[in-house]
Amino acid sequence: MSEIDRIVEGDWTAVAVARALPEVELEAMAQNHDLPPLKASAVKHVMLALSRGLIAPEVAQSWASFVRWGYFEGLGYPSSDFDIEYEAAAERAIVDAISRMDELGDPIDGEIMPDEFRSLLSALSAVEAGQSDPSAPGGPEGQAH
Repeated sequence: MSEIDRIVEGDWTAVAVARALPEVELEAMAQNHDLPPLKASAVKHVMLALSRGLIAPEVAQSWASFVRWGYFEGLGYPSSDFDIEYEAAAERAIVDAISRMDELGDPIDGEIMPDEFRSLLSALSAVEAGQSDPSAPGGPEGQAH
């Protein structure tokens, strides 16, 4: 299992290891590596660690940025973009959660408040349990009353 696979599975410690890999190795991995889809359970794992203070916001932001954009910010390796797909049934919940974690440290939106944590975790838990994504269009929030 590669460091990139470990990142997609929710292992935030693999980010630092993968960032340190030589450019040529990252490029080869990006071109010749099929990644599993990012699952709600992996995102929830990182969010829970962040909410419990087990990881620093900077660590969660770095992990989220990679799974969101498919490359390591600041390395300048344009050919080492990874195509990371999201679990189809959980796509909206995943996008919402990683987008917020990617904003950590931003002067305006750089903090996730407890109510927002609960909402994001609830959406991830719902799709994990096989329920429809409550934040998706047509989900409970998107239905007409």
